[in-house]
Amino acid sequence: MITLSSEIVPDEARDPGALLFARIPTPTALDASHRQLIDACAYGIDETEMLDATLRLSDALLHRSAVDPTRLSRVGPAYERQRRIADAAREILNQAPATTLAALAAQLAISPRHLSRVFHEHTGMTLARYRNELRCRIVLEAVAGDAPSLARVAAELGFADQAHLTRTVSRLTGRPPSAYRRHTSR
Repeated sequence: MITLSSEIVPDEARDPGALLFARIPTPTALDASHRQLIDACAYGIDETEMLDATLRLSDALLHRSAVDPTRLSRVGPAYERQRRIADAAREILNQAPATTLAALAAQLAISPRHLSRVFHEHTGMTLARYRNELRCRIVLEAVAGDAPSLARVAAELGFADQAHLTRTVSRLTGRPPSAYRRHTSR
């Protein structure tokens, strides 16, 4: 989790009329940058480098998380029902990331098309993107924890194979999973 102190959050984000922050996940590339920063801190990083990297990460997070306040004008019973559907879908995916759209829609007793539309409207990303980013985070955790077999991780997360996992992680983070292995010495 990333918590921003008042010294980092820009003044315009604290103004009453400013953009509000959404309850949406960060992109996998930001998550990967955060992991790399933590890893660098564990192995000793210059204080100036650490502050610079932290500020860049915070800036990217603030720009990614901002939501236009005009979206909030749609709040009402229908909006709240849809938000609950999106939240329930996220919860199910957090527990079982390999869940397909069809299975997810069946669990929520709605059509896949409606779920897809509602999810995108309330999270700002497609369900497929959310699922891939979630699975990618799990892969990064497994790699950082020295998972013995990426093929097994790929199968558990519903990837077609290890190559599919590697392509997905590379597309979302810009680097293959092997780049995120923890270094035991420097």
